[in-house]
Order: sequence, then C-alpha cells, then structure tokens
Amino acid sequence: MKKSVISVLLVFAIPAFLVSCGGSEGSGSGGSGDSNVTGETGSIYGIVTDKATGEQIINAGVELQPIGLKTVTGSDGQFEFNEVAAGTYTLFVTKTGYSESSSSITVESGKQAKGDVQLEKLPAAKRHR
Repeated sequence: MKKSVISVLLVFAIPAFLVSCGGSEGSGSGGSGDSNVTGETGSIYGIVTDKATGEQIINAGVELQPIGLKTVTGSDGQFEFNEVAAGTYTLFVTKTGYSESSSSITVESGKQAKGDVQLEKLPAAKRHR
C-alpha cells in the first residue's frame, strides 16, 4: 500500500513540478526569451490598384522595411503581412510598367493596419527601358 501511494504521488507530482519550473522553455521562439506575447504584434493588409482605372494589380511586389519582409499581390490585388511587431514601417510597392510607391504605415498591438496603395502607369516611352 505504501509503495502504491508513493507511485501515485510521483506520477502526479513530478509532471506538476516540471510544468511549474519550465516557464521559460517553450515560450517565445526557441526558448530565447522573445516577448511575442499575444497582442504585441499586429498585421498589415491592403490592395494595390491602378490609380487611373481602380483595377487591382496582380503580382505587384510589396516589401516592408526596415525588416525586409516581402510578398506579392494575389489575383485580387491583395497583400498581407501577419505577426508584425508594433511600430512604424515603410511599404515599398513595385510593378513593371508602373511608378514605384512608398508609404508609411503604423502597426498597433493586436490590430490590423490597412495600407491600400495606388500605382500610376508609366508613359509608354518609359516602360520599355
């Protein structure tokens, strides 16, 4: 009887002890102490359109600086960056045949920041250089 009580205690006590002592392992990325707690990041989304026609522009390159994240707009002209640390960034948008665009965008903790962008078509003479 004594051995079974001790066995039961060990089965429940050791895992509970390990859980209570292992607080930093498994949190953040790689247990490095990152503070990516829910709410400290946000997201950025938007649509890239032609300034003159309002049509969505597919396959436009979108870069988020200074962190260097990159994506390409989909068939609906939309882009998105998820889990971005709160702060102010610059969106750089490029597409062959269009002038480049850059704009500032601020991400708040736990929120989505909308960053729609309009690109202007280059004159025909400048498109083929």
